[in-house]
Amino acid sequence: MYSCLIMLEYVCNILNWNVRGLNNPARRKVVRDLVTETKATIVTLQETKLEIVDAPIITEVLGQRFGDNFVILPAAGTRGGIIMAVDNEHYRISRKEVGVHTVTATVQAIFGGEEWSITVVYGPQEDQEKLQFLGELTWISHDVLEKWLIIGDFNMILQARDKSNDNLNRRLMGAFRDLVQDLQVKELNLCGRKFTWSNDRTHTRIDRAFCTSEWDLMKPNVFLQALSSRVSDHCPLFIAAHESVRKFRGFKFEAFWPRLPGYHEVVAQTWNKPVHIYNPYLRLHTKLQRTSKALKQWARSLIGNNKVLLCAAKMLIGIFDVVQEFRQLSDQEIALKRDLKVRFLAMTAVEKLRAKQQSRLTYIKASEASSKLFYLQANRRRRKNFIQSINDGTITHFSHPDKMEAVHKHFSQHFGHPSPRTSTLNWDVLQLPSKDLSHLEDAFTEEEVVAVISDIAADKAPGPNGYIGVFFKRSWQVIKDDIMGVLNYFHQQHSQHLIQLNKAHMVLLPKREDA
Repeated sequence: MYSCLIMLEYVCNILNWNVRGLNNPARRKVVRDLVTETKATIVTLQETKLEIVDAPIITEVLGQRFGDNFVILPAAGTRGGIIMAVDNEHYRISRKEVGVHTVTATVQAIFGGEEWSITVVYGPQEDQEKLQFLGELTWISHDVLEKWLIIGDFNMILQARDKSNDNLNRRLMGAFRDLVQDLQVKELNLCGRKFTWSNDRTHTRIDRAFCTSEWDLMKPNVFLQALSSRVSDHCPLFIAAHESVRKFRGFKFEAFWPRLPGYHEVVAQTWNKPVHIYNPYLRLHTKLQRTSKALKQWARSLIGNNKVLLCAAKMLIGIFDVVQEFRQLSDQEIALKRDLKVRFLAMTAVEKLRAKQQSRLTYIKASEASSKLFYLQANRRRRKNFIQSINDGTITHFSHPDKMEAVHKHFSQHFGHPSPRTSTLNWDVLQLPSKDLSHLEDAFTEEEVVAVISDIAADKAPGPNGYIGVFFKRSWQVIKDDIMGVLNYFHQQHSQHLIQLNKAHMVLLPKREDA
């Protein structure tokens, strides 16, 4: 029995967004979170404002699975720029072409052999350049597959209803409609929205997706939706599929808590509450549990649920996006919307710090949390800790209940009662040199314990209870009596209830049949 990476089928989740620049680390984190949230397998970004884009940047912005399969159109200074990348677990890029305002690639599904063309566009601002851009699309149409998807920011509208005012360039609108007819493509219907761009005064629909009939027949059940604009003035476009996500809900000590006002008071007040238990192991176990609950309540009241607040801010921004399509926002509403976008960036930065803690890279400072090494390590740990499938003989299990049953069955067949020992070692015959190790049996001193705690990494957890090193460092004066009591009790060779502090399940899963 061994674990392996096998996918039953590919997933086609396409995310398109004019991000208005990727030079800000917090903005990169917003894009990364959106890719994770939507489970995107193909990502197309416009207006990156990056002249140089390499695999580390792609990994930072999108994730490691996108780092090997991408196409870019570099920005001209701080203007323009396109990124198209595919998840290497689902697709590969077999052919690519970079134009003046476009990026075109042929993508192949890893499973099933499905192949089609995709063109990502970022239309220019000037009228004459827009006509040249339309000509570029005509030229591209002669060199793509019949199954073709065109998506991106066209910076043009098709019809008068695509703009909230009467300031229209009907000549360009006509040229755009003629191109759509000449290319024989159809527009994917945008569900639930009228516009995709807004400067809080004017609203337009300039982000669009077109496809050939062959592509539409290949994907008969896809639908296009606009998401919350978050920190951009463009709404992301998402061609969606759905997948469930499991979340860990245990206690996690946040590394920045000790720097917040009220932390030491909460720990001291909770820790010093009377505990009518004699056994030091149970006392420490009880106090750790009480403190974890108190800290969670304190953090929730002081900081709030950051993920929920992020979701709420995103929803409110999305509501403002929809409302302003029907009426002009008031000055107060515009100010609130802008404040929400600023707070969204700030809360995203907090999530970045939490992800840095999860990466376990203790030598990276908080100011460097957006570096490529941090993202690589965080992704590596997530992939390492998740078993996608288990092979049991000729059967491959993918669902969690089936994997649990297979693991239980495997170890039930291997565990049993040990047989009596028939031989042992004769230490006298070995004639090993003797050493005076009596000092190892001395009682623990507080200086020794403090030295050990000083060596613990501040943002790593020494045990499965969720407490990290910084808790023991910053709260030592409060907790030291109970810690020393437990160590002295252990030195006296008492083991009753030790399991409450020293319990873990270790399972070895061989990854090769002959291991």
